[in-house]
Amino acid sequence: MRTDLGLLLLRVFFGGMLFFRHGWGKLINFSQVAIGFPDPLNLGSKVSLSMAIFAEVFCALCVCIGLATRIACIPLVLTFTVIVFVVLATTPMGQRELALMYLVVFGVIGLIGPGNLSLDHMMKKK
Repeated sequence: MRTDLGLLLLRVFFGGMLFFRHGWGKLINFSQVAIGFPDPLNLGSKVSLSMAIFAEVFCALCVCIGLATRIACIPLVLTFTVIVFVVLATTPMGQRELALMYLVVFGVIGLIGPGNLSLDHMMKKK
């Protein structure tokens, strides 16, 4: 039970922080953010921003509630892999630290799953 509670706290905290501190602002200010948004994969700033918003809003919320958690972690891990190793590759570690923490947390949640206190678990029981 303690493991499930710990996973719930990790999911809600990191998913919620990502949603509220990063994703929501990008979503509601799309036009302004798109102008200077990095395009590390040469897809265009708007496409890159849309992919980041998908991960930081939709996938973060799925992780929070534990819905399709392992699948939702894939875009999050990919997003933060690109941020850490491409977008911020030449910056000091201190500037990459937050993105690296998100990468590791969502990678671990993706590997071990959401735990029993999740919609995934409730839906599997039925």
